[in-house]
Amino acid sequence: MSDIAERVKKIVAEHLGVEPEKVTE
Repeated sequence: MSDIAERVKKIVAEHLGVEPEKVTE
């Protein structure tokens, strides 16, 4: 599930306009 979580983080980061490193959840 970690792979999916990483993908979600990147997608959310792009939508929020922030860097993936700052997305903790």
